[in-house]
Amino acid sequence: MSGQGRYRDMWKRHADVDAIVWTIDDERDRIGVVRDEMQMFVDEVERQRLLSSTRRRPPPIVIFAGSSSDTPLSLREISGLLDLPRRLKSHDWFFCRWNRTNGNGLECGMDWLTAQVKRRIC
Repeated sequence: MSGQGRYRDMWKRHADVDAIVWTIDDERDRIGVVRDEMQMFVDEVERQRLLSSTRRRPPPIVIFAGSSSDTPLSLREISGLLDLPRRLKSHDWFFCRWNRTNGNGLECGMDWLTAQVKRRIC
């Protein structure tokens, strides 16, 4: 689902999920927007989880960082700027770099996410 402003209202209808895949561009001038939007979505997922009769564990989150920059931010820099350890403390999460052109990096993140989901349902 897109993160563009006109689609964000749809998040409320899709917050009761088994897993979350979040893709970001590591542009320095957009990191603050990504941080705020991620927090709003994670808050909505938590609200939906608490309203659910099953009270499942928070869904695992895989975050893919793509870059179109000649000087991309490191994963450590992005993690710090997004404050991931604090914001995602109730979720299992995995963060990896991916190449939007050829898909390198997707397999690693999706393998992790698949294993997380399997662990929860088996």
